[in-house]
Amino acid sequence: MPNIPLAIVYFIQVAFTLLREVNLFQILTLFLGKSTLVTLKKEKISLYIDRLFDLVILKEVVIDNDYEKYFQVKKGDTVIDIGASLGDFTTMVSQRAKKVYAIEIDARRLELLNKNIELNQCQNVVIIPHKLKSLNELFYEHKIRQCDFLKMDCEGCEYELFQNTSDEILISVRQIAMEVHINNLSMKGNYSILRDRFRRLGFKPIELSHNIMPNILLLYLDKT
Repeated sequence: MPNIPLAIVYFIQVAFTLLREVNLFQILTLFLGKSTLVTLKKEKISLYIDRLFDLVILKEVVIDNDYEKYFQVKKGDTVIDIGASLGDFTTMVSQRAKKVYAIEIDARRLELLNKNIELNQCQNVVIIPHKLKSLNELFYEHKIRQCDFLKMDCEGCEYELFQNTSDEILISVRQIAMEVHINNLSMKGNYSILRDRFRRLGFKPIELSHNIMPNILLLYLDKT
């Protein structure tokens, strides 16, 4: 459960930020229950969204740049976006990356992802509409030799995916920015094991608490 007082303060901050960035009419059209095109003025990115909470996602991912807080996607990088959602992070970094592999399995999110990739003419994005069992599967199928930046937000499936991924593949990933879910004691144990594994493989971890959700951490891993 979110911390209610913190959540209220946070969403007020989100509202003020969005009022500076987004056309108010675009926000109001969301109440009609249809997808609407939102343009972030400062970032000069336009994206289709279909729910109010998508505005929070845009604020965190695009405006606040949460996933690139400690290191950034560079020109010519190979990027993997697991849990690409509506394509906010994918669209933003595709302007710099050589190739972006965007993985999304939710049908509604996948529709928005396709629309946003087409809208922003992201020619270097490969959309993968099925669940990954491991990174090995993705690397072998698409002949990926190195991933420069792995972004992950897959609502708790991170543990299974990394458990099924070999050390050989993980070593070929340079930087990781991800949400970690610790909803129960089992997940907390899995996280401790995962963090220790990353350290053994040479990654330096940085942990941040989520703004309002005590069961979510933002984890940044750098091997450079």
